[in-house]
Amino acid sequence: MGFTERAKSAIGRAAQLATERFQSPTGTVHLLAALLQDEEGFVADVLRKLGANLPLLRKSTDDLPTSETEEAEGSGGYGLVAYRAMQSAIDAAKSLGNSYEGTEHLLLGLATEQSSDAAQVLAAHGITRDRLFEALQAENDSGLEKLMATVLDGADETMPGQCQACGVSPAIVHVTEIKGNTMRGVHLCEECARKHGVGWV
Repeated sequence: MGFTERAKSAIGRAAQLATERFQSPTGTVHLLAALLQDEEGFVADVLRKLGANLPLLRKSTDDLPTSETEEAEGSGGYGLVAYRAMQSAIDAAKSLGNSYEGTEHLLLGLATEQSSDAAQVLAAHGITRDRLFEALQAENDSGLEKLMATVLDGADETMPGQCQACGVSPAIVHVTEIKGNTMRGVHLCEECARKHGVGWV
C-alpha cells in the first residue's frame, strides 16, 4: 500500500501553499486547500454529492490562518496534526478495504482529526467524517459491482503487472471482492480505476 501519485501531488502542493502564505508548518488547512484545487477529481465530486459549495469551501481555506504550530518530528515541515491526518488516511483506506491511499482517503483523514483546522472548515460546511465514510463506501460498492461485471471476462489475457482493464499501463490499484467463500480481484492502472469508479485517486 502507498499514496497514489495524485495524493502525493496534493501533499506536495500543500507544502507549496504553506510557503506561499508564509505559514509554517504545513497544516491540515493547506492539505484541504490542495485537495480542493483539483476541480475534476474524485474529492470534488464526492463533496458536491454531499451538498458542499466548493467555491465557498475553497474561500474558507484561503481565508483561514493555520492554528497548528507544532511540527511533527522528521516530517519534512508538516505539522503534527497534518501528519496524524495522513496516518488517518492510511487507516481510512484499510477501513474501506482499499489497497492504496488516494485523495479521498486524505480527505477522510482530515475529517477524522476533528480538532484540526481542516475538519472544522469541513464541519462548518456540513461535511463530517461519518458522512464522508458512508459516501465513499457507497462509491466503492457501486463501482466494484460495475467493475466486476465489465472487466473480469478479459482479465486473464493481460500480462502480469499490467492493468486488467486496458492491458497496457502498469497496475497500481488492486481491488478484491469477497462473497461467501468466493474471492475475486482485479488489478488496474490509475486511469482505469478512475474510469470504473473504484480505486479513485
